[in-house]
Amino acid sequence: MREDGITKLGLFSFSPSSKKEMSFLVITSSGKRWSFDFEARTFQEFNLDLKLTIAEKAILQRARKGMSNEEIADDLYLSLNTDKSHKMHIFKKLNVSNITEALVVIGNYQLL
Repeated sequence: MREDGITKLGLFSFSPSSKKEMSFLVITSSGKRWSFDFEARTFQEFNLDLKLTIAEKAILQRARKGMSNEEIADDLYLSLNTDKSHKMHIFKKLNVSNITEALVVIGNYQLL
């Protein structure tokens, strides 16, 4: 975003949420990334410096292959509750509501 309020868009992405909100990310020509906060009606700089743990990355890699919660838990020798707990942490870090949205974000920004 420039000081004069004009923004040149290079790429934008919409992420539908199960909370019936829409969010999107704008990447400007300068390479900065901004997300739009619909509640506050403002753009905020989007931080891609996420700290995914080894377990969270392993879960996302298996989810990307289409494995179910039970299959992921069995494959990683985790309880189903631990698998779900890791997924909740992933959702919070990525600001998404479900695994499908998480995989979209991971794919779009090559976070794995």
